[in-house]
Amino acid sequence: GYRIRLETKLRHKNTQIARTERLLDTLPSDQRPVFTGLLDDARTHRDAIQHELDEIYRLLADLP
Repeated sequence: GYRIRLETKLRHKNTQIARTERLLDTLPSDQRPVFTGLLDDARTHRDAIQHELDEIYRLLADLP
């Protein structure tokens, strides 16, 4: 169940990142730094989720 929750969370995070990337191009220059920071945070969180999923996949592959 935990693996499935992480996979779902990763999909949502990727959607959020894609949406923010598209939005960034349409924003006035004074608003871009805030959204760039949000995008950086979302990417960091996505990478952490991916790392945890990779560990779970590795552990599952090592099961007899």
